[in-house]
Amino acid sequence: MKLPKGIIFLVLLLLLFVFQYCKKVNKSYLVGEWELVEIEPLEDEEIVWTFYADGRLERVREYPDGIIEDLGSSYTTKNNLFSSFIVISDMKELAGLPDKNGKHKIMKLTSSQMILQRVQGELEETPFLRNEFIKKQ
Repeated sequence: MKLPKGIIFLVLLLLLFVFQYCKKVNKSYLVGEWELVEIEPLEDEEIVWTFYADGRLERVREYPDGIIEDLGSSYTTKNNLFSSFIVISDMKELAGLPDKNGKHKIMKLTSSQMILQRVQGELEETPFLRNEFIKKQ
C-alpha cells in the first residue's frame, strides 16, 4: 500500500512542529545571578537569586544600610512535551514578600532575561505568582 505524498508531508510537518516545542531547560542560561525586577520596587533594596548547577538556589536581599539577608534552598528542573519547569523547595520567606516555593513554568529564558510563572504553590491561598529577572553581569 502506497501512502499519498500529502499525508507523508503532513506527518513530517506535524513531527517537526512537536519537536520544535519539546524544549529542555538550557542550564547554561539558568545558572548564575538573576536580579528580581519588581513592579513596585523596594526602596534601595536589591533581591538577587543565584542558581547553581548542583541544584542549590540562593536568594539574597541587600538593604541600603548594608545588611544582607541570605536564604538558601534547592531547585530541580522538569520538562514535559511543551513546557519546562523549575520546582523550588525549602525556600524560606523574606520579610514582606510572598512565599516562592512551588512549581514555576519557564515562560522565557534567554542569556539575559528570565520569566517564571508559578502554576502550583505549597500554600493554597497563593498558587499563582509571576517573577521577572534580568541576568547580572
